[in-house]
Amino acid sequence: MRLYHGTLIHRSRDDYGSIEIVQDEWVRALHFGNAVRQSAMSLHDPSQLVLPYTRAMMGGLLFNADPLRALLIGLGGGSLIRFLSQHFPACTLDVVEIRESVTKLARGYFLLPDDERLHIHIADGADFVRRTKSAPYDLILVDAYDHAGIAPAVATAEFYRDCRACLRATGILAVNLWGRDRAAYRALYTALQAAFGKKLLQLPAEGTSNIITLAPARPLDKRGLRHLLQAARALESHTHLEFVRLARRLHHHNSPGLARWLPLSKAAPR
Repeated sequence: MRLYHGTLIHRSRDDYGSIEIVQDEWVRALHFGNAVRQSAMSLHDPSQLVLPYTRAMMGGLLFNADPLRALLIGLGGGSLIRFLSQHFPACTLDVVEIRESVTKLARGYFLLPDDERLHIHIADGADFVRRTKSAPYDLILVDAYDHAGIAPAVATAEFYRDCRACLRATGILAVNLWGRDRAAYRALYTALQAAFGKKLLQLPAEGTSNIITLAPARPLDKRGLRHLLQAARALESHTHLEFVRLARRLHHHNSPGLARWLPLSKAAPR
């Protein structure tokens, strides 16, 4: 059966709705009852980040390039987990997914790593973060969507305050927001500002309506673009992901606001 420009290889339903897995020659994708690809895996390079928004979510690594603990709210097909596991072997990963069926399918169809560094929790993301405030993370990634949009539990200022309490002083939160619904986007952005203040960075994913919002636990150190590009080049060499392009897009989409902590100057700080 052809579906969403590919062959349907799995269809099931749980208490939260439909789950479909569609495959073509190159990519296997997860759907929740509509044409939106919630997650995608290259059949030739499973650690590759296929979808532009997943690559943009790695933008937080520009400010914390050596994470030792990461928390992911929302599993999907495990794209972010495969990438982090492959390229950051010292990083421990906590993953919170409310749908146990999604976890089983990620293992069966999307090569979810069987790794002692990976801890999967079947739970509500907001409840998990509320209970885990004392556990410091370097990186928190929030990508909790269903067929209707972002899960309401992870769309409140209270949730984002709990996330901030879980971050190390040098930690950063990355949230996948949907920019096409402007009213909903503004409400979520306002909730993030209520928790983190106005020190937010916006990184639109290329070719999509996804806007990744980066929220540092504390104001970022003042560094020139040259220093950001140095970090980007090192990360790109290590992971083969386009971090230099991400760094330039960050500067483009956040100037002059970005200049508050990434000022462009002729003399680079020592």
